[in-house]
Amino acid sequence: MAAAEEGQLVGLFIQLEVDAAVADEAALAAKLEEVCPVDIFAADGDGGTLRIVEENLDECVLCELCLDAAPDGAVAVKKLYDGTELRRSLSAGADSSRSDTRENKGEESSAS
Repeated sequence: MAAAEEGQLVGLFIQLEVDAAVADEAALAAKLEEVCPVDIFAADGDGGTLRIVEENLDECVLCELCLDAAPDGAVAVKKLYDGTELRRSLSAGADSSRSDTRENKGEESSAS
């Protein structure tokens, strides 16, 4: 657990990162908002700017639907409790296939 500024403990076990280059895409914001079963993503305003709903982060079930919905590498789910992250990236030598990589302190291993 991490200590809050007021000295309270918060129960966050993940952190989400979204590539700034895609965060302003209205279609992606709407898709992420639609696929997340625990409402972590919101599309704000008429332009559909993506917003992470911080108070819902602790509800994440690691379903990876956000990773499937986003372009490769655009969304990362960082597991604060073990230092690994979930992120989709193109496989070496593949044109458009997806591979699930889990990074642990810079070391990558592919999962099937």
